Amino acid sequence: MQLHTLIYYEFKILLKQKAFLAALAFPMMFSLIFSVGPVMVLTQDPLTLYVLNQDVPFTVGNNTYDLGNQVLSNLEKGASNASVIIETLQSFDEFITKENAILLPQNFSLVAYTTLTAFYFMRVSSSDIRVETIMDGYVNPTIFQTMVDVLNISRIPQVAAQPFLTLEEINNGQNEQDRRALAFPLTYMVFLILMIGSSFMRIVSFTKEKQNNMMEVVLASVRNRTDLIMSKIAVGLTIGLLIPISYIVGVFLGYLINRYYYGIEFDNPIVLPTDIFTIPILLAILFLFFGLNLTTMGMTLLSQLIFGREVGDRISNFLHIAMAFVFYFTLIADPFTETILQILNPYFWPYRIVLNIIFHQDLIKTVGYALVFGLVNFALIKSSSAAIQQEKVLFE
Repeated sequence: MQLHTLIYYEFKILLKQKAFLAALAFPMMFSLIFSVGPVMVLTQDPLTLYVLNQDVPFTVGNNTYDLGNQVLSNLEKGASNASVIIETLQSFDEFITKENAILLPQNFSLVAYTTLTAFYFMRVSSSDIRVETIMDGYVNPTIFQTMVDVLNISRIPQVAAQPFLTLEEINNGQNEQDRRALAFPLTYMVFLILMIGSSFMRIVSFTKEKQNNMMEVVLASVRNRTDLIMSKIAVGLTIGLLIPISYIVGVFLGYLINRYYYGIEFDNPIVLPTDIFTIPILLAILFLFFGLNLTTMGMTLLSQLIFGREVGDRISNFLHIAMAFVFYFTLIADPFTETILQILNPYFWPYRIVLNIIFHQDLIKTVGYALVFGLVNFALIKSSSAAIQQEKVLFE
């Protein structure tokens, strides 16, 4: 049999197995649950919004404008309909320690009257998915309508909010937040898919042939035994890329459900944020899983050919799971660290290559990781090709 015939044969056998369909369905289900589940839970309870009103009323002619107290009163009146609990704060020290809090400054009424712009400060939670919807759908419209009613103006007023950050928060830098917004969920995605794919790779390897005592027949029917290795790797890589694609599809489905059913745009910290999805980043993520699958397939095939099916499966499964756990638990605290355990872990190399490419950093290290990654996987494929030449065939 020629290489293309072997690949066709491998796909045909694979598509008949239920485990293959499960391997494609589980990632989508996981990412969908992680995206929609928190929204379903959190939307059942009202959000507590803290308000510190420091506004000082001022008088023009016979009219006294106390826009701050009027805004607070209107927010409290409509709170139940918006699933919000309004709690007033008494001091700036309280405000600085709260999440989901707004500050109406001392010149709130004066600025609103003279510029027709209601300007306030806000501190919002990065973990509560409803804050943005509450601010845009309830707080800002309430302030807008209060200005129209109280100031009796003819022009359209504006509402502007400024995030209030402490020095520590400013020093952390937005760039670091953006990096971690991708790195943390990507680390979790890699770990989850490696766990799902651990049994899947055995389906694509020589397990079936050895279990059914068909290995000798297959070996006798091919001209070039290396084609067997290449066909297994080609099918493993192709199907292996469908697993992260399934996961990403689940992320998008969760985003659509949250936005159009619940009216909330939410990115779970352990799920890839949809706003970073660009063609280059998606291609980089697929390259990452190409590398992970290539290493996994190489280890699995070589272990089976050298140690036999049962022992080889145990060895490859142990290495696969051990490297996946080391990968995840050494990166979960800080996905940008580099320790000895990580540097020695083949699963870490394509991960670091992809992050360095996306964030344009450490070119020399990126080239070094790429060279090591290429050499190790080349050695795995060559060793597997050499090992399959030693397989015995009846009537040879």
